[in-house]
Amino acid sequence: MKPSESVFQPELEILRLAEVICEKPPEQFDDLHREYLILTRHYAKLLKNTIKLTAVGDGAQRKLVRARNDLLQAKARLEDASFTDALTGVRNRRFLLDFIDSEVKSVLSHDSEAGDHNLLFLMIDIDHFKQVNDTYGHPVGDLVLVQFSKLVSAACRKSDTLVRWGGEEFLVVCRDSDDTYPAKLAERLRSQVDNHEFTIGEGRILRCSCSIGFAGFPFYPPFPGYFGWSQIIEMADQALYIAKKSGRNAWVGVQPGALVHHGETPPTDLHLARLYREKWVQFKTSLGDPAQLVF
Repeated sequence: MKPSESVFQPELEILRLAEVICEKPPEQFDDLHREYLILTRHYAKLLKNTIKLTAVGDGAQRKLVRARNDLLQAKARLEDASFTDALTGVRNRRFLLDFIDSEVKSVLSHDSEAGDHNLLFLMIDIDHFKQVNDTYGHPVGDLVLVQFSKLVSAACRKSDTLVRWGGEEFLVVCRDSDDTYPAKLAERLRSQVDNHEFTIGEGRILRCSCSIGFAGFPFYPPFPGYFGWSQIIEMADQALYIAKKSGRNAWVGVQPGALVHHGETPPTDLHLARLYREKWVQFKTSLGDPAQLVF
């Protein structure tokens, strides 16, 4: 009896997915893409031949199984590569977009005021990085970025996710286990970078610092869905640049202000200077008095 195509539905789904991926492959992973294309074509040929057969022999079945396993492994390698920053080896923005919605749903399905059910976003930027590139050249800048990413990774927990946001800017996404963790993590990152000697070849050493801004999701516990995760990242990014304007080599954290705890509905804009003046937000900072921050 001729095998029904429904028997091979999983394989056909793999083929359709392969076609989608192959239409727009990540340009920086040409070798993986070529390997994937070869495996896809080989598997497609075997599958079509198998469906046409009235009886599938053991040899043909074994070839099909091997081809399918090779294809799945190639797909996994290609997908992992597409989620990875080619220079530093950490995750990229595409990976964030792939996993963040499930994280947000997990957070919102729990008690939003419980510390271990919050998300924390830290934006980290290397201070004066343009000067590094201008003075020493982009290859040295790349060396600094690689070492910097390793420093940040080592300072984070295994469950935290490090993303290269772009250029010299990185994002850490993690579960906020308690009220003190954001400041502790930010200070650990700041101090480790500040104390590190970056090796840039020919026996040369470079010292760098970084600035950090952070904010948590949900931002207003009484209104857990009020700001989306992308708006919290924007808050963290604004806090980062407040740290830079206020002197660099520092961290600034944004938290809900006193008015929120009175049950009033907060404004929808994200202009932190105004929200701070009107007591909708407050700041914690390594610089000491938040009143001295420069917006």
